[in-house]
Amino acid sequence: MTLSFSKFEKILRVLNVLKWQTSRHRAVLIAVAISTVLLWNFFSFNPTLSISLACNTSLSFEEDNIELQTTTYPERFINDTLISLDELHEEIFKASFKTSHPYENQCKFPVLKKDEKDLFRHVGHYAQTRCVKPRAKMGGITVKQYDSGEILIGKGFPFTNSLQDIKCYAREISGTLAPNIKYFRYVGKKIELPKNKPFYIDKVQFSVECRNKRNTLIYTNAFATFPKKKVARHQQNSAFTKDNQFSISILVLDSTSRNQFYRHAPKTLKFMKENGFKILWGYNKVADNSAVNLMPILTGMTIGPAFDYPGRVVPLNLTFLERDLLNRKWEKELFIKRVKELGYTTMWNDDIMVTKLGLFSYGLFKGFLRPPADFYFRPFYSYLYSKKNARFHCVEGELASRRYLKLWKNFALKFRNHSHFGFTFLTALTHDDPAAVGLLDPDIYHSLEDLKKSGGFENTIHIIMGDHGHRIRSIQKTYTGRLEERMPLFSIRFPKRFKKLYPEKVRKLEENQNRLVSNYDIHQTLHEVLFGDLNTKTRGTSLFQDIPLNRTCTDILIPQNHCTCMEKVEDTSKVRAKHNIATKIDALLSDYINSTTSEMPCVHNYTFNRIPTIKILKKVSNAGRQ
Repeated sequence: MTLSFSKFEKILRVLNVLKWQTSRHRAVLIAVAISTVLLWNFFSFNPTLSISLACNTSLSFEEDNIELQTTTYPERFINDTLISLDELHEEIFKASFKTSHPYENQCKFPVLKKDEKDLFRHVGHYAQTRCVKPRAKMGGITVKQYDSGEILIGKGFPFTNSLQDIKCYAREISGTLAPNIKYFRYVGKKIELPKNKPFYIDKVQFSVECRNKRNTLIYTNAFATFPKKKVARHQQNSAFTKDNQFSISILVLDSTSRNQFYRHAPKTLKFMKENGFKILWGYNKVADNSAVNLMPILTGMTIGPAFDYPGRVVPLNLTFLERDLLNRKWEKELFIKRVKELGYTTMWNDDIMVTKLGLFSYGLFKGFLRPPADFYFRPFYSYLYSKKNARFHCVEGELASRRYLKLWKNFALKFRNHSHFGFTFLTALTHDDPAAVGLLDPDIYHSLEDLKKSGGFENTIHIIMGDHGHRIRSIQKTYTGRLEERMPLFSIRFPKRFKKLYPEKVRKLEENQNRLVSNYDIHQTLHEVLFGDLNTKTRGTSLFQDIPLNRTCTDILIPQNHCTCMEKVEDTSKVRAKHNIATKIDALLSDYINSTTSEMPCVHNYTFNRIPTIKILKKVSNAGRQ
């Protein structure tokens, strides 16, 4: 929350009318002013209000200079007013305990409901979104890209008289490799483009710029696609050579826990449950942020020196040290590099969020020296974030993430009958806002539908996952939020052909849905699919094998402050005492809010609601406070 000094000064001036002169009174005055501002900010601008709105169940807000307009609803209104019970049938949220149960494990990780009560004040939902199209900037033209890759330039509005005075050009873009990861560069000459008829640019990524007769720039944008010639060449070289060969498509949603996905992506979740996606309930992250959680999956290694428990260091043979990052040893170990040697066509589709960032492009990472994949879209993202303010989530009247998801879907479709490995990482929309997963829900759902209808499920193992849960907003103030942050989403779907070839492996994975697993297990599973064996360098067990019931966080390199295994406490008297104190504080706050809002016609009585914690989660409650 940002303290608004303009509001502070206004309140201070009003209170100064009281003419309190003593230092003691001045201190009280300042405290009252700051408290008022904090309450003002919280109740006026937090999209998840903690009071019941009787007159109007929607809240609309626009942030300055942000094109994305949203309507948000508090959690309590979701089932009643927004989504029908048919769409949110409770069955889709249930875990499967047919083959195993979480409490069989020695590690008793919590099985959380998507709507735990301590989350109530911290969860909101986006019901409507709209990207404002910058008409004044477009000079009366519209530029549309179709899934085929074709582009059409036409009139933007009925009052546009003619396109004859407008000239548009395309130019290939490239670059964004180390040491200049921030900057794209133009390649080759400009190509003048036709208008009012579809055309095709045979480049992976390119810019389109249009100028009027006064040579004023009236339109600029970047596009990415899969050129026909390049696709044909790779299809020829990436044919399946074995009956047991499968492609892998990975979609990572930044800062997305399993429960967060359950709350905000019901349409996608329903589709996944009905179409064979298996969701892991005991998946526990091994590190803090994106790079250190995805590195173990993509290489089997950690970034070090890394401590798993106090006094212990992860073995050096499992660790990339600083010198390994600087000499790019990590780059050679990536799955996406290794499968190219097997003839796979590859895609690295990383939504970088900021031109100087991106996965493996911050801190000691310096980005890629050479393109890591056949289709490497960083120049496309660099253009959008540097020239189109894509960090505000909209580009030319369209939700930017929709374009990024099309690359994920279209790559899987283009190579559905050829061996491929695709990695897509969506960052900007979900990184700062736990509710923003809901904005992706319709597009992921429709993309999965298209993949199913067009044969994209037949030869490809699809993974939809989070790198970790949400780490930023107020949800982190709750026990549930801290647990969710350590338990990211992981779901996987196998083609029918895989199930027919390996029924026992699929059965084992279903059993392991309720076992304690980590990123290293995911790596071993993918390694077995791609190479037919396990990675002997790293720790972890393939999900196609038995996961021990007595497994602990230590066994799979989950550090203590990230471990979600609960500790049973026999004496709960201290827990009850703390809960009684919290209940009294809640009652006082409830009385205060109700007394100060009694005159407001739209506000119902509000009562804080808190449930006692039966088991103390020492590790979780203390984690993150160092």
